[in-house]
Amino acid sequence: MPATSPVPQGTIGKAVATALTPQTEDQAILAAIRQMQLLSETDLQAVLQRSHQHGIAEQLLQEGVLTDLQIVQLRSQVRGWHFVDLENTTVEASLLSLFPLPFLEAQKLVPFGGSQSTLKIACQDPDRRSVLRLMQKKCGRPLQPFLATERAIFAALSHFDQNMEQVSATLLAKHAASSKDQENDRSIIELVDALILHAVRANASDIHVEPWEYEACVRERIDGILHRHLTFSRDIHALVTARIKILSKLAIDDHNAPQDGKLQYRTSDGQQVDVRVSTTPTTHGEKIVLRLLVSQGHAIPLESLGLNGDALALVDSEIRSAWGMILVTGPTGSGKTTSQYALLRKMNREEVNIATIEDPVEYDLPGVNQIQVNEKAGLTFSTGLRSIVRQDPNIILVGEIRDLETAGICINAAMTGHLVLSTLHTNDAATAVPRLFDMNVEPFLVSSTVNLIVGQRLVRKICMRCRESIPLESAPHAPMIKQLLSKHPAAKGSLSLYHGRGCELCHNTGYIGRLGIFEVLKVTDPIRDLIMKRENATMIRDEAIKNGMRTMVEDGLEKVLEGVTTIDEVLRVMRS
Repeated sequence: MPATSPVPQGTIGKAVATALTPQTEDQAILAAIRQMQLLSETDLQAVLQRSHQHGIAEQLLQEGVLTDLQIVQLRSQVRGWHFVDLENTTVEASLLSLFPLPFLEAQKLVPFGGSQSTLKIACQDPDRRSVLRLMQKKCGRPLQPFLATERAIFAALSHFDQNMEQVSATLLAKHAASSKDQENDRSIIELVDALILHAVRANASDIHVEPWEYEACVRERIDGILHRHLTFSRDIHALVTARIKILSKLAIDDHNAPQDGKLQYRTSDGQQVDVRVSTTPTTHGEKIVLRLLVSQGHAIPLESLGLNGDALALVDSEIRSAWGMILVTGPTGSGKTTSQYALLRKMNREEVNIATIEDPVEYDLPGVNQIQVNEKAGLTFSTGLRSIVRQDPNIILVGEIRDLETAGICINAAMTGHLVLSTLHTNDAATAVPRLFDMNVEPFLVSSTVNLIVGQRLVRKICMRCRESIPLESAPHAPMIKQLLSKHPAAKGSLSLYHGRGCELCHNTGYIGRLGIFEVLKVTDPIRDLIMKRENATMIRDEAIKNGMRTMVEDGLEKVLEGVTTIDEVLRVMRS
């Protein structure tokens, strides 16, 4: 069964006692996994051998074998608890107002429904009866606890957090009334904290603080799209810029040169976020961009990324190779690093030595030796890679191949018994080959080392809460869609497509979250012959399609027909 499939309900009896110890709960989860055949016995035994530091459920989650949703479903069944998929459940704002938001965040609780006689509560542990009794006393009605994922709980709470405009207005009013000790102005400190916290809760990847002619603007990049959510005066912009520079240890008196720094931020629930800070002078002042990196997190299975079918089987086969090179390609922001980490998690075993050289190290991977590029100290991709190959590695991850020197060391490592993973900035999988030629890598080296090339983009997913179907005839770009779908095997008879109507959960965009569309090019003997002849990307792509490769556009159309995304999204990212 695929890792993204929901766990079947009702297969475990509800009479199971809730007073299970962690060890007995693990045994019950193991029995459920075997009963439902979620994993083969061989794979399950391999995970068990590596779970001496964690429980089996945590190990399955860390390795990306099962998703957090599947783990919670399993726990609810073996414990006999109710379960709620909170991400696809309407949460009424009036119910959240019954309790202080900091209390709900600290206790990881979400009131999400019920009646006059009962209140439904989503939580991580329905056995926390003292907390539930306290809530029951406050709201004056019995509570019915439901198990939910931590991610869904915080996502639900974040959508009903205070509006950033209200928060900023309050803080700026405090600033106006405060003393003129601007360097230590508490309201500016709180405003910068609020900006970062809001972005973390909104799952933003970047914060842009931009000076304009008469005011300054704050925008967040959410699911790849920038959204403006705050403006303030140029005077406040100068104070916010100074505060961010202090936090990231940058020169606050240098306004004419670009600077790069970093800071760490910890949320109230203990989540650590590493923030990369970049400043650059513009005609109206310094612009600051903050890149948010969650330094620790659970693995994302390849299936959850959007890789499935024959493409998934091909990748799964190649990562078991003893040597060679796997390249992941795409433009900036297409999810290449996330895909690499998903691959590493599947390859991470005690019997292999894995080393990485990255800029930056975006996620901590337990059991993996990760090296951060530091050009000021002379630690570049090439110098770090030279050091890694002397560390007896089995698998090497290079964050990006940027030049001939790095490419040459990667190829040499791949030829001498190492499996190398890296990325290239190209538009599709086939273009990676001429890109290596442009770096003056010899064709015979490319053909003899590169095993697999994965091309990818990220598309926004339709919000499942407000998703609705529309007839193909009334869909935007209907003639183009019909032409694109004309050769698709699933495009038979009358078709309906889907879009998001827009709701409070998705901020009226109709989209929430992202997943990948992929193409996986296996370097076969005919393709090696084309590489040796220095044939162009079109020839290589045509040969790969002849051998069964599904292009990114075709993979995107498949996801459109499944109702996961829209044709507009596929066309948007393929034009980038």
